[in-house]
Amino acid sequence: IASARAGGLALEGGQLGALLSCAAGVQLLWTTLLMGRVFERVGVWGSFIGACTVGAAAIVSLPIAHAAGAPLAAISVLIAAQSAALNTGCTASVAHTNNACCAYPALS
Repeated sequence: IASARAGGLALEGGQLGALLSCAAGVQLLWTTLLMGRVFERVGVWGSFIGACTVGAAAIVSLPIAHAAGAPLAAISVLIAAQSAALNTGCTASVAHTNNACCAYPALS
């Protein structure tokens, strides 16, 4: 999202607003409708590993997609995926801490 000279996307105001709005919409849908189901299906650890993998893939893919001239819609999907992965990873980290505190109350 920074300037092109800094290695960023160098987006104009309208493009930046559209990109962030799209990412926020995807984040809302992910958090309210799907994330809980993923946690139930693959567990806390699986959710954490999946979030780290998706987040890393999105971060690595973003400059490649931009350099290849990908449309803004494709870039917004990558940013939305990274945002959802960050949220999921943080949620899984808190769940891990809670589970450890419940399993070992004498140590918490």
